Amino acid sequence: MTNVMNNMPGTDSVPIGIAAWLACLLFVMGLIITGLKLVREFRGQPEAAAVQAEAADRYVTKAHCDRLHESAKQSVDHLFSKLGGVERGAAAALGFEVRQVREERKKDAEVLQGRLSRFEEQIGGLKVATDLQTAQLTRIDTKLDNIILKK
Repeated sequence: MTNVMNNMPGTDSVPIGIAAWLACLLFVMGLIITGLKLVREFRGQPEAAAVQAEAADRYVTKAHCDRLHESAKQSVDHLFSKLGGVERGAAAALGFEVRQVREERKKDAEVLQGRLSRFEEQIGGLKVATDLQTAQLTRIDTKLDNIILKK
C-alpha cells in the first residue's frame, strides 16, 4: 500500500505556509507598534514610565511624604501606647490575682500549722502517757517476779 499523502502535491508546504503567515503577522504588529511610538514622539507625548516618574516628582513632595510618615509614626505610637495600657492593665489584674492566691495560701498554711501543733501536743501527751504506763508495767513486772521468787 502506498502512502497517499506523499503523492499529493502541496502537502509538505502547509506547515511552512502557516509559519510564514505567523512571521508576517508578527512583522506587521512590530511595524504598527513602532509607528505608534513615532506618532507619540511627534506629538510630544511621553511614554507611560516617564509619565509616572514625572507625576511622582511633580505631585508628591518630600514635605508631603514627611508629613505622611510622621502621621503614620504617630498612629503607630498611639496604637503601641494603647497596647501598653492594655498590657499594664492585664499585668495589674494578674498581679492582683497572684496576691490573692498568696494570701489564701498563707491563711491555709496558718490553719494547717495550727492543726499540726494540736496534733504535736496530743502526740506529746500520748508519748508521756505511754512512758508512764511502761514504767508502771515495769514496776508491776518486777513485783510479780519478786512474788514468784518468794514462793
